[in-house]
Amino acid sequence: MLSSLDKDPRTSIHLNPWKNKDLFQRESSVPWFDRGKILNERPVFTLDPLFHGGCYYPQESSSMFLHYVLEQLFQDNRHLTFLDLCAAPGGKSILISSFLKGRGKLISNEIIRTRNSILRENLIKWGVDNVVVTCNDPEDFSPITNYFDCIVIDAPCSGEGMFRKDKASRNEWSEDNVHLCSLRQNRIVEDITPSLKPGGYLIYSTCTFAPKENELQIQALIDSGEYESVELSVPKEWNIHVLKNGLQFLPHRVQGEGFFISVLRKTISTTSSFRLREKPSFSTPSNAEKQQVESTINSKGLQLLRTAQGNIYTSVFSVEELNTLSNHLYFTMPGTEIGEFIKNEIIPAHAIALSSFAINDVQRIEVNELTALQYLRGESLMIDGNKGKALITYKNIPLGWVKILGNRANNNYPKEWRIRMR
Repeated sequence: MLSSLDKDPRTSIHLNPWKNKDLFQRESSVPWFDRGKILNERPVFTLDPLFHGGCYYPQESSSMFLHYVLEQLFQDNRHLTFLDLCAAPGGKSILISSFLKGRGKLISNEIIRTRNSILRENLIKWGVDNVVVTCNDPEDFSPITNYFDCIVIDAPCSGEGMFRKDKASRNEWSEDNVHLCSLRQNRIVEDITPSLKPGGYLIYSTCTFAPKENELQIQALIDSGEYESVELSVPKEWNIHVLKNGLQFLPHRVQGEGFFISVLRKTISTTSSFRLREKPSFSTPSNAEKQQVESTINSKGLQLLRTAQGNIYTSVFSVEELNTLSNHLYFTMPGTEIGEFIKNEIIPAHAIALSSFAINDVQRIEVNELTALQYLRGESLMIDGNKGKALITYKNIPLGWVKILGNRANNNYPKEWRIRMR
């Protein structure tokens, strides 16, 4: 194992099932996830417009095992409510969202604000339509009792599994750091336990080898009487190391980095309940606003909500449910943003351009790679088209909005997402 840490890490990606454009077909698949690909060499993702259009997401192959776990745990089509507690940069939320497609909803949470913005960016680019994003400490979820069918905790850890991928992490390691991480992990699980339904699943993972952060954490939860271990069956040819109450991915045995995962079932119930918010954060749009929305997308059957700032979203969570949750949670993205009203006209949001929703009667302008990169840098574009809003596409994949002014266009690509690489 030690010698494997001096070898080059493998690059893997998760293909978007509805807009991958048959990419990376010659590369080998991740054994436990058919939409995962192990690349022969690492491309420059920043300079690929299809990456920015959400056709794929670079993700560690070991982490993709989460999808295999979900397939084993949830084989029926009942409606499920998930929480991804430590979600940034978003890879596991993307996996959960894809798994829940059409049958569940997900709260994706990240407490660190800078990482929360990265999480939202990655989810928007992927085009998720069943996810909301919050920015909360784990203890903020404690009053929301018996609510989630499954909670995923990819816990902050000492990062031993990243020693090959991130050489600097070796110098940051210490036994004291392992101990501090174990205390933090214990606090996180303790805070979140009341929110899990009795019989619900806690999926705990780290990217470290340290037993104090892995097996001993799980054993302590079992010894508390609040959880019981759930055994996962895996084919022997996958070379995953089977522990008493979990699975360990070792870099000399799998084509991926170090990873630990364990599944627990909650055996107790929490009796207290959470209360409604007196001043709702969200409301239902007016009929006039709904008509404007219908002029932008096919919104029949969608739940629409309006924020206090006047932005319109579609969400898998109802207005009433979001207002109840917002008594304890701070929402940074309550669904897929459709747009905001300015002078009684809806200005379409960037999120709706990249979403799976059908956009009505919009002008589409197909561009080449050079122009696509100019657009992603936020540069002015010299393109022809009918005056008004238009959708920039590359290989028929939407990248975002422009406003045509004649023979040039105002670039509406989000300033905070613009690339600087040449």
